[in-house]
Amino acid sequence: MTMKKTCALFPLFMALLLLAACEKVSIDDLNKEDPEERNDGVKLTFRVMSFEQTRFNDPTTVTRAAVRDVCDKINLALYDMENNRLKAVNQKADDENFGSLSLSIEPGTYRVLILAHSCSGNATTTNIEKITFPDNKVTDTFYYCAEIEVDDQKTYDVELRRVVAMFKLVVADEIPSDVKKMKFYYTGGSSTLNGLTGYGCVNSKQTEIRNVSSTAKGQEFCAYTFLHGEEGTLKMTVTAQDAADGTVKEMLFTDVPMRRNTISQFTGSLFTGGSSGQTTFALTADANWEGTSAYTY
Repeated sequence: MTMKKTCALFPLFMALLLLAACEKVSIDDLNKEDPEERNDGVKLTFRVMSFEQTRFNDPTTVTRAAVRDVCDKINLALYDMENNRLKAVNQKADDENFGSLSLSIEPGTYRVLILAHSCSGNATTTNIEKITFPDNKVTDTFYYCAEIEVDDQKTYDVELRRVVAMFKLVVADEIPSDVKKMKFYYTGGSSTLNGLTGYGCVNSKQTEIRNVSSTAKGQEFCAYTFLHGEEGTLKMTVTAQDAADGTVKEMLFTDVPMRRNTISQFTGSLFTGGSSGQTTFALTADANWEGTSAYTY
């Protein structure tokens, strides 16, 4: 082939290369799906519509309360019938559609779990029988778990029920100015939840710290736990601490009766009267609690 013919064919050769390159990019783009547009099955939507029972601090129901007034985190997990987690959706209170969670899944039978709480982060739901929360801290927590049969697009309106019990200490006397923290150390409950039963599933040693910003009388301090059944007992040590974690006053409550969705409230003078050391109280309660069970220490 002469040099003249070679030069004439060179532009045609380059054009073919360019066309092939363009066609390859175009084919690759066609094979890519936009993650926002991908549909891997039937769309399901779960709307948190109400919360079972009453608020802890008053007798009015929360069924008409805004979701944001009850919690600031919602975690949804979808499992197969062997309890393998397939999907997870997490929301926080500043999300636009807080309280309405959607996902897509192939038709079949599944188990759905929804948790509403106010922990510092999301619950770990990988194992439905051992659900944990950040730093093993427990807040007011609501729960829903059910089996669902998926065959078509559907919206579920769900009611969540409270699955914690609360210990509340009301300090009737004035708090000394050197007290900066109230420490609650307790056993008998659980910081880990079994999502199948709605009960606690480990024997936890729980610690909660509450800051003290005032010396006023009548201040309230609360701590939560998951019980191992509808009822249980706690051993609770309450320690008033100074800024250096030194003990100003300590009180031990033994056999504290607790019930799910109920406050066990203890009211009394913590700093006036009695010795400055440890004091022990044995308390009992009616098994038919409803709302708040109040005691004086």
